[in-house]
Amino acid sequence: MLAGLALGRLFIGPALLHLAENALALHALLENLEGLLNIVVSDENLQKISNLKVVPVPRPDVWPLARMPAEAGMGSV
Repeated sequence: MLAGLALGRLFIGPALLHLAENALALHALLENLEGLLNIVVSDENLQKISNLKVVPVPRPDVWPLARMPAEAGMGSV
């Protein structure tokens, strides 16, 4: 309300609706810019190939007591 009173003289009328002349071309341009962010990989054998190595983790009952991770960081209190 205060802004309306203080700045009321600056606003002559409501803003007019602006429509692009070539709305279809503008939409295509914006759609293409959005498409730059999307990466699509289509490969049938993609799931068969893995970059991760599968390393077996030793079981805790096989570790020696002196080298167990829980006791290694505790120290003597």
